[in-house]
Amino acid sequence: MFRSMINSKCSELSKKVILHIYENLDKFDKNYKWVTKSGGGYEKEFSRLLKWKFVNKRHWDCEFNDIKIELKKSKSNGIPVDEIRYAEEVLEINLDCMEDIITIFMEIYSNTSQKNGIRKIIIVRNEEIIKLLDLPYDYCMYLHKRKEHIGSGLVFTHRLKYSDLLKVADAYIIFE
Repeated sequence: MFRSMINSKCSELSKKVILHIYENLDKFDKNYKWVTKSGGGYEKEFSRLLKWKFVNKRHWDCEFNDIKIELKKSKSNGIPVDEIRYAEEVLEINLDCMEDIITIFMEIYSNTSQKNGIRKIIIVRNEEIIKLLDLPYDYCMYLHKRKEHIGSGLVFTHRLKYSDLLKVADAYIIFE
């Protein structure tokens, strides 16, 4: 059982993705071990489940009909995102940053819940995420310079609430 919404301003890319997920909802009822295990690896399994091409790039994890898709999951009422990564998109550091990318956020049930697996799937265009993060150009330049100086060990995260993501989502599914 689920309820869903497609925003009237939904992008064509997001619409194609959500419709493909709708067509494959039966696959989400079988085995959730791939999404509940800690750490990485869920991106590859999610891609395999939907027959998407797994690419594991810096700015997206998989592709569906040339649509670039980033995957994120979390057990809490929010999800950490990498401000440096989105600052690179604001600054258009490389060609990958200039692609139209959508992000699929998955809220999964906590370990204390009686239920297992995915609780919500939320599809958001990256430009909406950047607006939520409120990343001014000067701040993005600061992050970029710090990363160049310190290297890959630099981490700047921001926790986005699922309630805020739902407000800017192109589409979502809530499993009940």
